Amino acid sequence: YNGHQPQVRLLGQSGEVIRAFALNDSPNHTGMEAVYWNGPGRPALLYNGGALWSAQGQMACLFQELPQPPSGNRRQGWYHCIPVDISGDQGEEVVLYNPWDNRIFIFCANRKGWNREKQYSSTARQYNVRLMD
Repeated sequence: YNGHQPQVRLLGQSGEVIRAFALNDSPNHTGMEAVYWNGPGRPALLYNGGALWSAQGQMACLFQELPQPPSGNRRQGWYHCIPVDISGDQGEEVVLYNPWDNRIFIFCANRKGWNREKQYSSTARQYNVRLMD
């Protein structure tokens, strides 16, 4: 909603606005991806600006460890998100990258079984992640 601005609108199945809120400010407001942080049976969280947000507009998790890009102090706006179940526990980890950097960052929730081994296979959740721009 309202391109490259922090306002979000959640719509019901018939198109009615069921919730409207604003996320944190960032330089370009890109990378708003839905992340199933707590598994597919739980509500998705929205990634924006170095944090995960609930459908009520509350910050659920802040990734404070992200370094600040050389472009300025609004570090959070340059990190893009790929949600992926790397650990095999059904919840999605958050893979963050700055397009102008050579590092990636992986964050996961402290879920039961998060560190068990699994063979990774990519899905549409990884190669078609840009829901909004």
